[in-house]
Amino acid sequence: FGAQVSPHFDSMLAKMTCRGRDFPAAVARARRGLAEFRIRGVTTNIPFLQAVLDDPAFQAGDLSTSFIDERPELLFQKAELFLEEAQYWFFEANRVDDDIAKALGDGDDAKMMAASEKKDALLVKQKKWGNDAIKLFEEIEKKYKKFERLPDVLYMMGQAYWDRGEPKAALGVYRKLIKDHPKNQYISDAWLAFGEYYFQVGPDEDKDLNKALDAYIKA
Repeated sequence: FGAQVSPHFDSMLAKMTCRGRDFPAAVARARRGLAEFRIRGVTTNIPFLQAVLDDPAFQAGDLSTSFIDERPELLFQKAELFLEEAQYWFFEANRVDDDIAKALGDGDDAKMMAASEKKDALLVKQKKWGNDAIKLFEEIEKKYKKFERLPDVLYMMGQAYWDRGEPKAALGVYRKLIKDHPKNQYISDAWLAFGEYYFQVGPDEDKDLNKALDAYIKA
């Protein structure tokens, strides 16, 4: 309806409930309802909910409070949602830079301070969601060693560490990715991260042009 969703809005914008003659009928209606949703401009958990509904155990009514935790694919999708939420708050924080620059240009110290505090608060939210995503990725790696999407888990975990300003932790994950999954699609990106770290991202004592060049060549 043209409303703007501010950073302070309740994250649940819509809710769907379904009923039927029995549980399978209710599940079928829920699947159809989710398929017919048309939402643009914001991240939703519709793909995650569809994955839950498509699970044979869910359709059979074989449910418990640990249903999601026992399924690495669902945990992975949940972590992806958390990571997307973290990225959203990161972009929102960066948008405040325009306000900070304007206040600085106007010489308005009060507005500049207020904008800086706003940015810091948004970055706190980004870190919170990023931490939640990392915890889920770590849980999947620890509990589901044979999960077929483990390379995706490791790559996204490394990305989450990198995005929150912990490149050394990210490189630790990428190192494991390169060692344990040498043929996966993220190898070039992992080596590129090493190159960036040794070339410009890492502290001065870690910068090494030879290591950076070697990593770029491998990438």
